[in-house]
This record gives sequence, structure tokens and C-alpha cells, in this order.
Amino acid sequence: MIAVALAIALASDAALPAARQARQRQHVHDLAPVDEYFGRLRMSALAMRMRIGALGRRYHARTASDDDLVHDARDVEAALRLWNDWYPRDTWLPPTAFHLAQLYAAIQTPAARIRARETFRYVADTYPNTDYGRRARLRLAQGFGPLRAETPVVANPREGCRPACRRCSRQACTNYSGRCMEPASYGKTTRMDTFSEGNDLDQSGDDRHVIATYLSDMLALERHIAQPVESQLKSGDHQTYGDAIRIIERLKGVTDNHISALEAQLQASGGHGGSPIKSAWSALLGGGAAAINQMRKTKVSKSLRDDYTALGLTAISYTMLNATALGLGDQTTAALAKRHLDDITPIIVEISKAMPTVVLQELRDDGEKVTISAAQMSEQQTGESWSASKTNA
Repeated sequence: MIAVALAIALASDAALPAARQARQRQHVHDLAPVDEYFGRLRMSALAMRMRIGALGRRYHARTASDDDLVHDARDVEAALRLWNDWYPRDTWLPPTAFHLAQLYAAIQTPAARIRARETFRYVADTYPNTDYGRRARLRLAQGFGPLRAETPVVANPREGCRPACRRCSRQACTNYSGRCMEPASYGKTTRMDTFSEGNDLDQSGDDRHVIATYLSDMLALERHIAQPVESQLKSGDHQTYGDAIRIIERLKGVTDNHISALEAQLQASGGHGGSPIKSAWSALLGGGAAAINQMRKTKVSKSLRDDYTALGLTAISYTMLNATALGLGDQTTAALAKRHLDDITPIIVEISKAMPTVVLQELRDDGEKVTISAAQMSEQQTGESWSASKTNA
């Protein structure tokens, strides 16, 4: 059961403690669901991470004023603190808060410097035993240098181009440091004073970092899928349904191969696979899967349904990885994404075809009076919905 988005309007500060306690009692899992929203702008955990990255890119390109960047970062900070109140054990919290502190530290204004100190201190105090807590303490101990002069804000990054490179006299657009920039890189980076505090925030123009981030997300997703699939294989309920167990065994083999391939490719790209997955599948495995396991009817078919849902998410994610890798010229990663997508799509179709038979067999075994032969008709009718005449309309 996919978690439903929280839509509670907190009327006053006095109501906050009770609301937070109720929320923590309601959710026994540690990770905030993908459809959980926080703060005035109702940002999900994933949206906060993406927002910090977007603000970092705007800072580097100098397309927004420092005051505007700090204002928008404060909205993220408020949402992040609510996220921490409701899901204090969420493993995405320390890196997200640390990256926000990095953003504040990069912006060269007194207000941003205050927020940088406060946010690094927040990370150090709130997550003291994590790597990010230790790094935050180190950053505070290092102190902050004097504020530097900022380059001008430009509406269009190309307005800041110089006529030629001072180093090679090449007649091409250059950034503010006078280093060459290819025409395709306009707007990607116009500054040399990048984030130096750990350099974890997504750096615009760093293609390897973009690819490594995608690979890390895919590895986390594949690992997340592997856990319930392995449990399904060990379940006695599943062993009595031949169609279901055959699909699950095939899915287990595919997932194991994908994990090994992603680990190797991620290592080659200079990344690591330590990030947890934030998805509807994660929410499903948190509260929903436990509830399903308590239900007798159609337990096996619901497991297949969950596998189908996870594979759909994985398939579109590999499509995104393939497009990103092709766009950035990484043919090796693009080919890997294509191979993995080729592995997944037949299993999705196989689950769809097997589902009617498994559902009716389960209902029959549970004492319901069903017509088993109706499975063939259901397979035919649902297959028509996926026919070329329907999907190409």
C-alpha cells in the first residue's frame, strides 16, 4: 500500500508537538515516503535535494542574486527541519542538510555566512555520529575566510562571455576566469570559486558526477527490489504457484546481475552506492508490505503486483539513465541502461499475463467459488488493452 501524502495544515506552534508525535507513531518505517511533503512550499525529500542542486547551479551561473538564493534556501531549510522532526532516522537527512550548509557557505554575503554556520552546527549537533556530522564539525573548526567579491549577476550567462581566451587566444566564449568554454557549455559554469567544503553538492558541468548520481540511484533501487524478491522465494505460499515462482526466480537472477553490473560501472565512474532509495516502492515496503503479509487472500498475486510496480519504476528510471548518458556522451553507461531495460520489459509483460491465473487460483484455494477458466478471458481482454492499436493511438 503506497503511503498517502500528508495534507495537515498546522494551525499554531502549540499544535506542532502533538502533530509530530502522532505522525511518528503512525509511521514505523524510517524513510520519508516519496509523496510526503513538508514546509510552506510542500517539498518532498527528493524535491529538497533537487532544489539545493538547482540553487547551486543558479549560483554558479550567476543568474540569481545572492539575496534571492538565500531566501529560497531558507524555504528548503524550514522544510528540512520538519522532515527531521517527523523522520529523524531518515538516512537522506545528514547529506541533504550538509549540502545545504555548503550552499550557504558558497554565497558571499553576511546573511548567507550566518546561515552557513548555523546549518553546519545543526548538522554536527543533530547527526553527530554520521560522517556528515564529523565533517560539519571539521568545517566549523576550520572557520570561514573573509567574504569575497561576487561576479555580476547576468540574466543570460552568455552576456558574461569574453571575446577570447587569455591563455590560448582562442576566439570562443570564455568564463569569468578567462578559461576556454565550448559553445555547448554556455551557462554551465561561470565561476572558479566553487563549493570547496567537500564538493558534494551537484556541480554543474560535471558530467561524471551526474552519471555517478544516476548509477547510485539505480543501484539503490535494484538493491531495494532484491530484498522482497528474496523473501518471496523463501515463502511457502509462493512455492505452490508455479507461474508466480517462475517469474520471481527469473526476477531474482536479473536483479542480482544488475546489481553486480551497476556496482562495477559505478566504481568506474568514481561514485559509490551508499544512498538509500526514495520512492513509492520504499514506502510500500515500509508500512504496506507488512500489512499485505497479514492478509490471506491473494497474497501471492499482491506480491507480483508489487514486483510489477517496482519494475515499472525501474524501467522508466533506466530510460532516464539511457537518455542522460547518451546526452552526455557516455556510451558505456547508455548501453548498460539499455541492456537492463531489455531484461526488465519481458518480466513486466510476463507478470501481466500470469496475473489473472494466479489471482483466481488463490481465490479458489481460499474457498471462493470462482471460474478458473475465466483467467484466459481476462488475459485476452487485458492483452487487448496493451495492443498496438491501443498504445499507438
